[in-house]
Amino acid sequence: MPEPSQVHIDAALTNLSVGWQSSKESFVCDRVLPVVSVNKSSGKYFKRDTAGEVFMIEDGDLRVPGVEAKLVDWATSTDSYSCEEHSLDHLIPDEVRRNSDPAEKADEDGVDFIMEKLMRRKESACAAALTDSDLYASGHRATLSGSDQWSHSDSNPITAVRAAAAVIHKETGVEPNTLVLPKLVYNAVVDHPEVIERVKYVQQSTPKAIRAALADLFDVEHVLTPSALYATNARGQALATDYIWGKFALLCYSERSPGLLKRSIGYTFQWGQVPNGIKGFVVKKWREPARESDRVRISRYYDQKAVDLSCGFLWTAAVA
Repeated sequence: MPEPSQVHIDAALTNLSVGWQSSKESFVCDRVLPVVSVNKSSGKYFKRDTAGEVFMIEDGDLRVPGVEAKLVDWATSTDSYSCEEHSLDHLIPDEVRRNSDPAEKADEDGVDFIMEKLMRRKESACAAALTDSDLYASGHRATLSGSDQWSHSDSNPITAVRAAAAVIHKETGVEPNTLVLPKLVYNAVVDHPEVIERVKYVQQSTPKAIRAALADLFDVEHVLTPSALYATNARGQALATDYIWGKFALLCYSERSPGLLKRSIGYTFQWGQVPNGIKGFVVKKWREPARESDRVRISRYYDQKAVDLSCGFLWTAAVA
């Protein structure tokens, strides 16, 4: 390892890393689990009691002069987060830099490569946490088969999503605002006869316009279409790929403005005070003379937490 004095914090590459993340729509983890910037790398956060105190009708709210008003409160519990470091290094040999035009492009290519791998790992962890059907209550999950699958013309994804939204709202009081339709599921939904009939008058057929039409149809704010791939083969073998989010579909409420009384399917706790970092990122670069190379490291500090799965509804095998 280099001496601390030899390590350079590269602000330009750090900004490039932040920009890379925001430009990739195939990765949706930070939109399903919104980022909460925290001042400490680990700590505790409050969770509202789910027993439903907020829904209780208070009969004792009539106050007469000189008498104290009835005191009401809600119960809370705590959970913890720990923003662990997720880092990868990449070597940039002098030969590669000499053949790059301009020379700085070698750094940019290195950032692209590392960020792609870091985001793929983060996306995979998010999908794994939110598509484990065993974690959802029985009323918040469904495994589809045969004519119920949304790739079958006799199914009806519109009524299925509306029924799931009713389940979430009745139990939590929040209206789901996010529908995750992974690539394979999205392709089946946009070609479904029930959906085509409802959106056939959309003036533009761009992906953005179609997603907006689907959001209106399913009564959500966002329709997310993750399409990130991962290698299913062992390293060194012939490449074989599959989609990280598979054939699941997820309807959920993701709170964009966290608060003590606000519910959300989950959050990404991100350490915002990492030294010399920008939005939880830090890029370091140092020289390795023996290898005649520069070494670049990208580090991120976060913890993905499924906070309240009653704010979600999961479909397994949504398509054949």
